Amino acid sequence: MDLAVKVARDVLGLEITSPSYQPTLKDQARALQEHKDDLCARIDIPQDGYPVLFLCRRRFFHIGVYLRTNHEDWILHADERSGFVILTRLKDMSLKGYQFEGFYQWL
Repeated sequence: MDLAVKVARDVLGLEITSPSYQPTLKDQARALQEHKDDLCARIDIPQDGYPVLFLCRRRFFHIGVYLRTNHEDWILHADERSGFVILTRLKDMSLKGYQFEGFYQWL
């Protein structure tokens, strides 16, 4: 979530306040689930720099940042298995165990 909030601030110029949570994936996923409606609204057409939510293992939320380049949709996200921030094609996110939940815009 920190990556998505940082992109919102640094790239979009938005002041997003992330809810507090313990620095674990489980707590971040819980914070996303509990506060997503306070932070963002679902949209049909994605925009660069806006958040995208996924389900991981059908239970936990995962957040990434949408961008379109070279006529393809990409997600910038922190992937624990990789150990760093990666850029993944949206169509390939399911191969990494993420189920697309929706495109969002920050409130």
